[in-house]
Amino acid sequence: MKYRNHRLFVKRTCVRLILLALLVPFILVSCKTQPEEVTPESLIEPDAPVTGDLNGPADTASVQAFEDARAAAEAARARAREVDAASYFPEDWDSAESRYGEADNAGRPATLGEARNRADEWRRIAGVYDDLYGRALPRFAEDRERQLMAAREAALEAGAKDILPDRFNAVDELAQAVRDKYDNGDYSGALADGTAVYDRYVVLKTIADAYALKLEADVYDFITYDPENYEAGADAGNNAVDLFDQGSLTEANDNAGEAVDRFTMVLENGWIGYTNERSAIAQSWRQAALEAKANVAVRGEYQNADRIYNQAHVAMRAGNFQEAADSFEQSGVLFRECRDAAVEKQVRAEEAMRLAEQKVAESEAAARNAQEIIGDEE
Repeated sequence: MKYRNHRLFVKRTCVRLILLALLVPFILVSCKTQPEEVTPESLIEPDAPVTGDLNGPADTASVQAFEDARAAAEAARARAREVDAASYFPEDWDSAESRYGEADNAGRPATLGEARNRADEWRRIAGVYDDLYGRALPRFAEDRERQLMAAREAALEAGAKDILPDRFNAVDELAQAVRDKYDNGDYSGALADGTAVYDRYVVLKTIADAYALKLEADVYDFITYDPENYEAGADAGNNAVDLFDQGSLTEANDNAGEAVDRFTMVLENGWIGYTNERSAIAQSWRQAALEAKANVAVRGEYQNADRIYNQAHVAMRAGNFQEAADSFEQSGVLFRECRDAAVEKQVRAEEAMRLAEQKVAESEAAARNAQEIIGDEE
């Protein structure tokens, strides 16, 4: 499948992708068949007749048969452990482990009889582990299937289908093939293929997480506060997409994780810088309001602004920088309004005083004129 060669993590710009809205639904119908039968070949007894002195020393052939039986039991035990048989059948597992421990403690056989008896016991132990494997396999496969679907849901909720629709739909196709194997009872094949599909969903989710953090940083232009981490995060995010397309899932997830870490640091440093700037602006307007005597002229309004300003400092000390920045910005606006209201009151008061003084002056002038008129008449 050819993918569009677009770059998700564009540097120094707030680019939002216009994404496809109609996507192929992921419809999975489960219809489990019975698990395949496990034939414990290790239980088959040899048909060779018993010959030789059982109390005599073990010969090369009997020792080799003992070693082969033990190796078969080790392999069967490892297979049962891989499908987590101990969790599904704890009592049977403990019983098998007890027999395994006893056989292991018995050590290497010294006589021909010991070699044959212990080889037989190792074959029986292998059969027990094979039985546990056969019973645990379908349960283990079902659990892994649920984990696969949970990984898909997590990637979907993170926005991976919107951000990288072609990749997500391609993984969905692989997941459907895995589901078909589950439905057909091919648990071993489903487990083998399902691991890679699971890993792909995990990488897509991590890429989506990194992209969401980048978008938040872009909204506030936080690149100005931490350009180094922003640039490194963008590079890591783009590398993750490229490596995902190449099938290098471990490296892709490592790069996506680095992008998450880098953009997380950008946000942390950005919020600190952004909050400090908003604090300085609020402080300047608060000082301007005080100089305009707003704490007296519009006392109630000033106290409300000061309350929010103090709340911002509390949030800042607690490390809640986004809350602090919002409160500083709000208090700054209120302090400015208080300053303007106080100045307006002062202007009106000065105008009223000027008018009053003018009327007094006019009254005094009128009184002088009247006195002069009276004086002339006399």
